[in-house]
Amino acid sequence: MANLLIYHNVVTMTNALQQLIREGYPIDEKLMACLSPYQTEHVNRFGRYSLKRDRVTEPLDTIQGFRIPPQSERREAARAKASGQA
Repeated sequence: MANLLIYHNVVTMTNALQQLIREGYPIDEKLMACLSPYQTEHVNRFGRYSLKRDRVTEPLDTIQGFRIPPQSERREAARAKASGQA
């Protein structure tokens, strides 16, 4: 069960961070280093869970590699967004 939760968190966190980057939000690499897909809050370790066993998960090879643009690209994107070019 732990592996399933960690996998789900990795996919969700990666997609969310990529969306923030696409929208031009600054991503602090030092803060991002503190993120972890291993969550223990809000998980009932001894609870009952119903899994959709017929559900096909997103393959790992379709998740785009995570890339933080260099600071110069982020500044340029922010300027373009502020001037209405983006």
